Amino acid sequence: FLWGDILCNTLTFDVISITSVFNNGVYIMAIKKPLGMILFDGGTYNPIVVLLKYDSDNVKTGNMSQIYIIRNDMKPSYALKTGNDDLICGECIHRVEGTCYVNVPFGVNSIYQSWLNGNYEALDYRIMKYKIKNNFVRFGSYGDPVFIPIELVDYISKNCKGWTGYSHQWKDPQFDAFKRYFMASVDNESEYQKSINLGWRSYRVSTNNDTLNGEIMCPHDSESDTPIQCADCRLCDGLGRHKNARNIAVIVHGLKHKINKFNSISVATV
Repeated sequence: FLWGDILCNTLTFDVISITSVFNNGVYIMAIKKPLGMILFDGGTYNPIVVLLKYDSDNVKTGNMSQIYIIRNDMKPSYALKTGNDDLICGECIHRVEGTCYVNVPFGVNSIYQSWLNGNYEALDYRIMKYKIKNNFVRFGSYGDPVFIPIELVDYISKNCKGWTGYSHQWKDPQFDAFKRYFMASVDNESEYQKSINLGWRSYRVSTNNDTLNGEIMCPHDSESDTPIQCADCRLCDGLGRHKNARNIAVIVHGLKHKINKFNSISVATV
């Protein structure tokens, strides 16, 4: 049915925007289907926007719905350049060292621009539940997922098929509640042991495929000709559905110059 300028499919809860485009003297009705949903926008007081992108062609993760945590008041690459990305990345050492695997100027900037262009619809729990009920969700495709309101994390985890998520804020006790959902991102053996002692499951980035006690290598990094995608594995859900699973170690990945830099530095522990 047509309601105002919004066309709603009552069977699938798909919401399609209808706009008129003037072309060669003729008004043409243009149909635009949202790419995702705005889960949270903190406005000027807390300038963070959390975006759920419904679909993905990410080769490593598979087709998982992707959640981005970005600033709502500046381009992600500018936030990275000026250090203002601390609001959404917190104490992550890779933000400081420039070794984060995420390609911010290419990937995250396009998400930000798409949001500005109106390609993300307003939060509607009915639509979100329909969109994720047969999907797996990746919390924190960019940004640390502990900066998502925990009631949203809880709702999504209860209504999707499965999820993954990682946080570098595991040392801070104010985020302890998130260990039910996310892995502690650690970068060396010392941090690994500390995270375990604090009750987290861990995800350790390594320069080699040697594992520590209680770890297995990420199944995607196995030497198989058909590596397992995150959507099929889903072990990285903290103390969620795989709370008794082993911890995960993964070979450092991302752009080549970032891999080289990671391999050349010794990440300090606190």
